[in-house]
Amino acid sequence: MSRISNHLLPLDSTILEAANIINSSKNRACIVVENDNHVVGILSEGDILRAILNDANLKSNIKPFINTNFYFLSQGEECSEKIKNFFHIKQVTLIPIITKDMKLKDVITLNEYLKTLD
Repeated sequence: MSRISNHLLPLDSTILEAANIINSSKNRACIVVENDNHVVGILSEGDILRAILNDANLKSNIKPFINTNFYFLSQGEECSEKIKNFFHIKQVTLIPIITKDMKLKDVITLNEYLKTLD
């Protein structure tokens, strides 16, 4: 679970906290969660940039900028074609794997995926 925690951002976080998580994970996005790892959405570098361009500051809360319409896999649905589609066609950098009740179970990153292609 420690690997997953590198990509998590609590819902009450600031833009600065989000930027720090994204920078340290080197994934260009993070997964926004509330209690018990319930996934709320994804926050990307682009979302942060758009927030700042719309006059948000580094202490602003992330809530208005979260992408709640995000790509994910349901637990047990880790099909290689679907994963390939998300990374190649949709160009996401991480894919949350979630349960039916939206609890985070795992994360597949673009870097992990690329290593499987070697």
